[in-house]
Amino acid sequence: MFRKLLAFVPLVCFIIALTSCGGGGGGGSDPLYRAVLLYEDSFPKAELRAGWNGIGYGQSHTPPNIQTALAYDAKANIVKGVSFHPGAPGDYTDSGVLGADAFQQVGYAEAAGSSVGMIWTGTAASATPVTATGWNYVVLNAVDNNYQAGGIWKLDDISHPVVFHGASDDFVDLLPAGFEAGVANCIDGNQIGGQVQVHPFDFEHAALWTSHSAASFINLHSATYETTEVTGISGSQQVGRGTFTGNNHIHALMWTGTPESVVDMNPPGVLSSEMLAVRDNVQIGDRWVTVNALNVQKACIWTGTPDSMQDLDHFITIPHEGSVARSIDAQGNIYGVVLDNGFKCAVVWLKS
Repeated sequence: MFRKLLAFVPLVCFIIALTSCGGGGGGGSDPLYRAVLLYEDSFPKAELRAGWNGIGYGQSHTPPNIQTALAYDAKANIVKGVSFHPGAPGDYTDSGVLGADAFQQVGYAEAAGSSVGMIWTGTAASATPVTATGWNYVVLNAVDNNYQAGGIWKLDDISHPVVFHGASDDFVDLLPAGFEAGVANCIDGNQIGGQVQVHPFDFEHAALWTSHSAASFINLHSATYETTEVTGISGSQQVGRGTFTGNNHIHALMWTGTPESVVDMNPPGVLSSEMLAVRDNVQIGDRWVTVNALNVQKACIWTGTPDSMQDLDHFITIPHEGSVARSIDAQGNIYGVVLDNGFKCAVVWLKS
């Protein structure tokens, strides 16, 4: 239904004004947003992974399952996607932007049998490959002030969490003693968040590094959960998710630097939830609800407590199944994806 409706829209985008994002989870004031849904035939199945000052970055999925890095300026009068796919045609098969700050965008590009990390500075032509000698794959997940957090791995598919400093081979392996695998998902100044595993492909433990060194590692995992992971970090807060033994429920979690500080942010009565990013005590992600016997995701926002959860999804008034909020910038804009029966559409919730 969503795609059929889009087919009758002659513009490259359409905009839905939100007067508030209340509802779906308790108290708290209603922040004002304007939801901008971004669709073009040239970038089908687009989703945004990051953004800055209203410009969203992510990737588009085109047949036959090719992923292409792209950018959207949601504040422009005419919203049009710009390909960030690096290199000459044929240099790379897939690419994607996964993180951004005020100066850089980071992600990856794939070629036959390997991938390289990629750093952009606002244009496709600015793409700079980042490699690690002796490693087959590099992915950069997040960036802050020319430090890029991500993972490296070889053909054995065992990843190490790393932080790069703007160039190939200029990186620190963050894998702590006693663990054999992991990845860095987010970075804020000296702090880095992610997950580590005692054995490869074992249960994940939420990880915090308080400096750019393996020795600064703090294991945030709590025995209450089967797996935990940090997906966002800002100031003293780390956010993410945890799973339970014996069921497939996921709960949004928040920490403040120690495993004992963990707070379960899943409100009572909510099936499952996860936090994917945080900025200045505003946490964003999604919750699962049951619709027509199916579990679907709905984008959400929190402000520090479980009962502060507010729904970002229900103000998208065209027919759709769900949505996910993936990233929030310093201006309070939120970036993500709208979902409908396998179809994807990039979305920015612009802060009013």
